Amino acid sequence: EHPDDDRFDRVTRLAIELFRVGNSAVNFIDRDRAWSRSLAGGGSRTVPRARSLCNVTITQDSAYVLPDIGADPRASVILESDHRFYAGLPLYAAGGE
Repeated sequence: EHPDDDRFDRVTRLAIELFRVGNSAVNFIDRDRAWSRSLAGGGSRTVPRARSLCNVTITQDSAYVLPDIGADPRASVILESDHRFYAGLPLYAAGGE
């Protein structure tokens, strides 16, 4: 457990409330995986990077929003999921990470 987790947890809970969705996550990407620093409402904590919509999200400078995951061919990489909606936004640290 990390002291900053509460800040991330507030973000995930707020996203669920504001967007009226079943789950929300703040994910980090490393060389091989996407992993959840904060996860609210369920879901996998770690998935292979190549099978994550976060991997697509980080290639863009703006939000990546999929009202219907099945309608976007870039979403075909994801693992089996019952999710139908996805919204991701790349986050950057002050140093560009």
